[in-house]
Amino acid sequence: MIPVCLVTGFLGSGKTTLLQHIVSTNRERKLVYLINEFSPVDIDSQLIDVPEGRLVSIAGGSIFCKCLVSDFIKTLRMISDESNQAEGVVIETSGIANPKVVTTMLKETQLNSALQVKRIISVIDPGAFLKLAQTLPNIVEQVEASDLLVLNKTDAYPTQTIEQAKTELRRINPNAHLETAQYCKVDLDLFPEKPITELHGEYAKCADPNYAEVALKTNRIVDWEKLKQAVMKIGDDVLRLKGFVNTATGKRFIDYSGSGWVETAAPDAAQPTNGMVLIVRGRSKILADTLAVRMKKGEFSL
Repeated sequence: MIPVCLVTGFLGSGKTTLLQHIVSTNRERKLVYLINEFSPVDIDSQLIDVPEGRLVSIAGGSIFCKCLVSDFIKTLRMISDESNQAEGVVIETSGIANPKVVTTMLKETQLNSALQVKRIISVIDPGAFLKLAQTLPNIVEQVEASDLLVLNKTDAYPTQTIEQAKTELRRINPNAHLETAQYCKVDLDLFPEKPITELHGEYAKCADPNYAEVALKTNRIVDWEKLKQAVMKIGDDVLRLKGFVNTATGKRFIDYSGSGWVETAAPDAAQPTNGMVLIVRGRSKILADTLAVRMKKGEFSL
């Protein structure tokens, strides 16, 4: 039986940071890492230094939606067929995934004879969680499904916000273990002895009206400050912006979430493809689409 650890959490909470931490502290173990991107632009797999042959990426939606679940099942079958090669599987879900369906899916496909979910971790951004949990049900479902809650980015918010988030998390899931962290640096047992009890959830529809995403792509040099201002005009409906862009000072990695902006030089080893992913609330889809068209036309190019 191959143990499975599911890493979930809303957009920008720090799932990829946690995955990087897991990889760096488990290099001697024969683990398979499966990364699920909501966007068709595969960004996360370019950021994580996983040992060769140990990384699988599924992009273009949630692995628990009707559109991608067959690809996910196919991948899990492949992993289970090569069971002598894998000590365990760590899965990073997309930011809008509802992990409650995972045990049902394994049971329906009879993969539960080869794979067993041992841990579900939810990574939480305190500010975004308190702001969005009332209107975006996926956030609450992720917390409800998890046995370990990692309240991340505690250095980015005042104590009052942290305590409010703790209180709400304990109300939603009083049985989960709660850890606070900065940059997701926590001690983890990926595969506890006791498995996750059976969860009950429904496969998501292919198009969730709560969210809309577009790819911002260009091979030109971009006036980043001008593009940044255009993105921020969409306001609080911007849930995430992430990816790589060519600027006058070189290729940059851009990451925006509820806790603010991160702008750094793109990692040399990754040789990343140009392209950013913008995810907004569904009601701002037209604004996001318009921004993508403007970028394609070169309006933000130098």
